Amino acid sequence: MLTPIRKELFSWGTPDPESDWMMFGHVLVQDSGCILFDPPLVPGLMEALTRLGGVNSVVLTTLDHSRAAAHIVRKTGALLYLPDQQPSDVNPMAFNIHKQITDYKTYSEGNLLGLRAFRLRVKENMEIGMPSMNEYAILTDKNELIVGDFVTGSTNGDVLVAPEWFPPVAHQKPYDLARKEFKNLAIRTKADTLLTSHGCSLIGNLKNSISRI
Repeated sequence: MLTPIRKELFSWGTPDPESDWMMFGHVLVQDSGCILFDPPLVPGLMEALTRLGGVNSVVLTTLDHSRAAAHIVRKTGALLYLPDQQPSDVNPMAFNIHKQITDYKTYSEGNLLGLRAFRLRVKENMEIGMPSMNEYAILTDKNELIVGDFVTGSTNGDVLVAPEWFPPVAHQKPYDLARKEFKNLAIRTKADTLLTSHGCSLIGNLKNSISRI
């Protein structure tokens, strides 16, 4: 059920129960235990994570992706890391993780569990029906970028920014600023892999895809 991306980095996915897309999570295996990113719950996940050494931390790139975080934290005792977003940044229905888990840490740009967190932002407030445009990308120690809703990949290897990829509003004109924001981050970090929470990841060809933006 866990798909290897490389040694010590895996992904898994499941259909969103309410929307017409897939939800993907990622797990990075470290000596101190696993770090989970935007984790959805699927059968057998907890057993698989136990075999990898157990869960040490759960990181959300956006509060919209609370998913199974509260359940996993309660089951494992892992520490939850939440981005420094405000209710106006996310879907109000998703802004309940604070009520479910009160012992958590808030992160901003900079060091995060030996990784690097970078803010992706093109506007201050969320519009109704839109994914957050104020969230984070996490850069791994092998220069992979893990993202939430801000960007995804297409089946032909193109980089798609919100709302370009977002099914309910795909007809809207994409944000040129979002394209520029992500392109600048990819170039600055020299990342060549994009790991997304929806759609297609771009593994080993991000630099080529970015050059076409």
